[in-house]
This record gives sequence, structure tokens and C-alpha cells, in this order.
Amino acid sequence: MGNIVDNIENMNRRTKMILSVVGICAVIVPALLLWFLSSNSKQEPQINNIKRSVDAANVQMSSQSKPISTPFVVASTPTSETTSSATVNQGTSSAR
Repeated sequence: MGNIVDNIENMNRRTKMILSVVGICAVIVPALLLWFLSSNSKQEPQINNIKRSVDAANVQMSSQSKPISTPFVVASTPTSETTSSATVNQGTSSAR
């Protein structure tokens, strides 16, 4: 670790300046790109405040034509009689 610190301290001034400029550009360039490109994004469409009517007959017809399905299937849980891993094992002689 000390060798790395010595190499940095003994680095010439030109190399330090180049690394400093590269480091600053690594922060500034993405920030500027984000700022300029985000300002050119599309505006959200305006929503009209017009009241819309709902066709009750159409809603009724479409709700009756599609069967209601449940997204989850409840799986039965195994009982202790059907699984071998649920049996109680007797402790070994070292466990007693």
C-alpha cells in the first residue's frame, strides 16, 4: 500500500493534471448529457376534462361473457402421515 502512495506522490505534474481532467470529465459529461437529453423528452399529453359516459349494457354484457378465474391455486399441505421427513427420529447415543 505504501508503494502505491509513493508512486502517486512521485508522479509528475503533467500526469496528475491529465488524471484530474479525466476524473472531472467523468462526472461532468454524464451530468450534462442527462440534463440536455432529459429536457428534450416529450411532454405528457393533456387530459381533457370532458365527462365520459359509460355504456352500462355493454359493461354488463362483457362481465357476464367472461368467466371469473382465480389466479392462485391452493395446494394441499402434506400431512405428517404421508411424508417420511415428518417422522420423529430418535436421538443417537451421542445426542442423549
